Amino acid sequence: MLQEGEQERGKWTTNLLVEGNRMLGELVITDAHIYFKSQYLISLESVVRMGAFKQYGNDAEQMLCIPRKSVSRITAEEKMLKKKILLETTAGNLVIDNGMMSVKAMMQALEPEGLSVERR
Repeated sequence: MLQEGEQERGKWTTNLLVEGNRMLGELVITDAHIYFKSQYLISLESVVRMGAFKQYGNDAEQMLCIPRKSVSRITAEEKMLKKKILLETTAGNLVIDNGMMSVKAMMQALEPEGLSVERR
């Protein structure tokens, strides 16, 4: 998954919401990219049509690769039982939904790149 010379900053199992579709999988944040490897198909058809995912192996696994340069804004929403990170990218908006688990470590992995980071 990682490209040569890339350094991993963190890895989590979480949910990703894209255009109303929910996927459970592995989120990996590096110094150059944000990767999401979907492990469970939950209505991925519209995402695949969108062209954001590259096919690796069988239909049940889809890989999203977002260059960190394409992320213009990051917003953390931490309410009682809902912890989310909203990513605004040049390809569209994504939501990392971590349920009731903290998003602090994810935000720390994302922050060092000088992005516009907001907490609500």
